[in-house]
Amino acid sequence: MTPLTLQRIAYKLNKCHFTFFAKIVNTANNLIFSCDIKYTTNIPKTTIFDHYGHGVIIHADTKIEEHVRILHNVTLGGGRNATQKGAPHICEGVMIGTGACVLGPIKIGKYSKIGANAVVISDVPEYATAVGVPAKIITNNSK
Repeated sequence: MTPLTLQRIAYKLNKCHFTFFAKIVNTANNLIFSCDIKYTTNIPKTTIFDHYGHGVIIHADTKIEEHVRILHNVTLGGGRNATQKGAPHICEGVMIGTGACVLGPIKIGKYSKIGANAVVISDVPEYATAVGVPAKIITNNSK
C-alpha cells in the first residue's frame, strides 16, 4: 500500500459522495505516510511517487498532468499571501526533486525538472531546469 493508492481510494470515495469515508482514508494516509494529499485532488495513474511519497503535501486545487514524477518531501502548495491565491499546475513529464516546494498559482512547463530543495515561486518554461532558493532557471533545453 502506498500513499498514492490511499489517495486514489479516497478520491473515488469522494466522487461517489462517501466524503466521510474519504476523510478517514485521507487521515490514515496522514498518519501512516506523513502525507497530506487532499482526497479532492485528481492525480493521473501515470504519476509516480518515488520512495513511497513520504512527506508529500499537495494542495487540493493543484492540477497534475500525465507522467509526472514526484520524489519524497515535496510540497505543491497554495499562494504565499492573501493577494496570491491558487495552486500550481504541473504539466506533462515534469520531475520534481526531493524536498522541493512549488508555491502559488504558477505553471511548471512540460518536461521541466525542479531540483532538490528548490523553492519555485514563478513559472518554469517547458524543458527547463530550475534550482535554488528562490529557484532560477539554469538550463532551457527547448525542443
